[in-house]
Amino acid sequence: MPLPFLLSLSPSPEPFVSPLPRAQPRGLWKARSRAAAREQRQQPTASPSDTDDDDNNDRHHISLAHPAKRPRACPYAASDDTSSTTTTTTRSPRPAHHQRTKPMDTSSAAGPGSQAAQDASCDYDDWEDLKDLFAKAAEQYESDDAAETLPLLRAVIHECHKFLLFYPDPSVLFTQYVQPRPQQRSWAAERKKSPDPPAPRERKSCKCVELPTAFHVILGTTLFLFGNLIAQDASLALEGEPAQPAPYWLAAIDVFETGEALPSRTSGYSADVPEDWRMAVVWGRTLVCIADEIVNTRKREADNADEEPDADADMDMDMGIGSGIPQWPPESPFAMIEARRPPVSQRITIAKSVPQELLLLAMDLFSRGIFHMPHPQHGAATGSASPGAEAPPPADSFSRAKELFTIGSDVLLLAEKLEHAGERAQWAAWADSVFNQMKMEADTVAWRGPITRARGRAWLVVGSAHAEALEGALERGEAQVLEGDEAVKGREALGKAVSFFEQARGSASAEKMGEKEGKEVARFLAEALLTLANLTIDEAEREALYTRAQVEGGVNLEGDTEWMEL
Repeated sequence: MPLPFLLSLSPSPEPFVSPLPRAQPRGLWKARSRAAAREQRQQPTASPSDTDDDDNNDRHHISLAHPAKRPRACPYAASDDTSSTTTTTTRSPRPAHHQRTKPMDTSSAAGPGSQAAQDASCDYDDWEDLKDLFAKAAEQYESDDAAETLPLLRAVIHECHKFLLFYPDPSVLFTQYVQPRPQQRSWAAERKKSPDPPAPRERKSCKCVELPTAFHVILGTTLFLFGNLIAQDASLALEGEPAQPAPYWLAAIDVFETGEALPSRTSGYSADVPEDWRMAVVWGRTLVCIADEIVNTRKREADNADEEPDADADMDMDMGIGSGIPQWPPESPFAMIEARRPPVSQRITIAKSVPQELLLLAMDLFSRGIFHMPHPQHGAATGSASPGAEAPPPADSFSRAKELFTIGSDVLLLAEKLEHAGERAQWAAWADSVFNQMKMEADTVAWRGPITRARGRAWLVVGSAHAEALEGALERGEAQVLEGDEAVKGREALGKAVSFFEQARGSASAEKMGEKEGKEVARFLAEALLTLANLTIDEAEREALYTRAQVEGGVNLEGDTEWMEL
């Protein structure tokens, strides 16, 4: 039954009770009431008191649920149409009386917050306020000012905590599903039917304004960005907040898993909901960040293997802090996030997880996100934001090329740190395949320089991995390994790297390249030439590559390899 109810303030007369039975069948009364309801929905402003003045009309409309706020129509409903067409409605600017006026709660994200206990309700207006607050935080994140961004992200976390306090599933505020009535089975009629198998039931298509996972995307993305800022500057964490990024990323994974297991996505009676590509992309990027943290942690442990064990570190490991799972207080937003995690899911830990497995999971999520990511019209004006942006852009500045470049860059940065050469080659080649998809985008002209440099760097990682596999044999003087498949693949990859770096320096975009980028390209080119020379069979060609690498690097190669360090 829709809210608000239309109530009349004048006293109603006593209903007349007839001693005789109804003259009309019951079914006709039902039809009349349903027709009247349809007319009322089609003409929501129609009212018996249309002849009254405006003040009386305002008094006659009373919301029983939230008398202080005007309710909004539900923007998400299941459609009776069985086609697969999806209708998306863009958000219109909010009126001035709906703009956010209450103060933000910027207290420590580890605590319950100061506003959660004061709020007596949480409705659709609060959902609109949460979206506006998150959009402001994401816009501030683009400015690379962590000190100004973290208070906004804390405010988003506290607002999401308020939703979790009021609703086990906050999507009930902006989603509506019509559960089908159970049908009575007639066994006699089924025996008379033909033995042909029943046709599969067609799921109702969904005309969406808000996806069921919209709330979980906001909360999970906020935690992901929060962890990124803490990773850059741990001193920005407030009292009670961990100074390591892993707890925030692990909480984001819990949020995404909860959104994936919503009843609207797992129930067989729900509508056919489109894939939330933003959640898939941010989920995959969070897994990549956790894998990167695992690699860095194990590298630090290997460097400190000769030192005496720290008793405090052992105690932290026993309490779960070293594994990235701190003990949250019961009133903390993170404690509620952990409690809402699906029971069948297995928690990722820093101590036991393997980067290769996390990258495989991330690749599946990236594939889902890229497949369902919208394709802009060629020739249309699309956003050409600078590479390396973290937050999902708003709909009016969406750039598919930006999303693809961010995904490929995250995976490539991690591929360079992996321990095994085969894994480095695998994920660097996968990152290059993502960069290669960008040539089909409309705004690829603005990205030509960054794409060329990134693809050269990816093939340098692939070629160096193949060369590393032959390094031991070459040191033993086994020159015949240069004729094997491993050496051939290494020379091909390094040749592509040299070609891309040369294109990056000779293209028109090289004029816009700063001094730092220019030195970086020269260093990568010299490293590619030197590694290629080590795999070259012909001695004259090898010496030529050595000479060119020395010129590009600007140093003497004899015993000086510091210029190759990244």
